[in-house]
Amino acid sequence: MEKLTKKVRHDIYIRALKIYMEYKPNNTLGLCSAISDAIKGLDLPSPYWGMRKYPEIQKHKPKVFKTAYWFDHSSEGTQKRIDILKQAIEETK
Repeated sequence: MEKLTKKVRHDIYIRALKIYMEYKPNNTLGLCSAISDAIKGLDLPSPYWGMRKYPEIQKHKPKVFKTAYWFDHSSEGTQKRIDILKQAIEETK
């Protein structure tokens, strides 16, 4: 299994952000799904088993959930996800 280094996470976050920008009009993609799509073809742990392997994302997990997802599938929720990925990219440079 490949190591999930800071550089590898950085590359994953960039891929996930690109995926979000393609899906943005649909507002239906969660962070786990975007990261899962971003790691396809890599031998890495699935984010569905926990985002704790992705600390730059995990720290944004809400304490109280309003929906089954971290953020709802509205334009605002999608923008929050995009902002989190942009921050994660900056933190892993």
